[in-house]
Amino acid sequence: MKKTEKVKRMLIQISFDDPVSKKHFSEAGELTYLELVGETKKGLKALESVSLKGTGLRLEKLQKKDIKKLAKFDRESHLVDKSSRMRKIFMKPDAEKMLIKFYNALLRNKGCIVVKEGNTPAGSIGFFVDKKNKYGLVASIYVGNDFKGRGISKLLYKSLLMEFSKKKLAYYIGSTTTQNVLGSAKTMGRLEFKSAYISKI
Repeated sequence: MKKTEKVKRMLIQISFDDPVSKKHFSEAGELTYLELVGETKKGLKALESVSLKGTGLRLEKLQKKDIKKLAKFDRESHLVDKSSRMRKIFMKPDAEKMLIKFYNALLRNKGCIVVKEGNTPAGSIGFFVDKKNKYGLVASIYVGNDFKGRGISKLLYKSLLMEFSKKKLAYYIGSTTTQNVLGSAKTMGRLEFKSAYISKI
């Protein structure tokens, strides 16, 4: 770093077991995400009644032709959701291009499940597999604004956990950037592990 450069913001990751630092940075910093850890079997048990039957929806692997639509809808869902901690980032003009790159990475890794109604993507869940530590990693989940309230996030999580179960991944890790995700996370038995704050210095 050059002597003339000044650090204006820094990311600080706090363990859930450190309530003193957590309290301080929740007052002095901007919370960006919470890291959540869950058990694959427990999550599947919580979602066992979830079904595609009668929904008019279908599940597919991500296809190249869907990426632009998904990036557009994904960005819009964060802009509408005032609890989104990514809202400021997605307000930037290049946000859609950033999301297109992200979805292309998921496509290369064959790590994205899309739920559709007709030809319209209603939502998606992206994932990676940590082969070294044998964990599933939830990279993203979103449901389009016109499709909320239909249990689509539960459908996506169930399909994802079925993938993790096939790969014999006992645990999965993800992070939430929206407050609204925490309710469904609790029903699936996911626990808060770490919090990340951006703090001005």
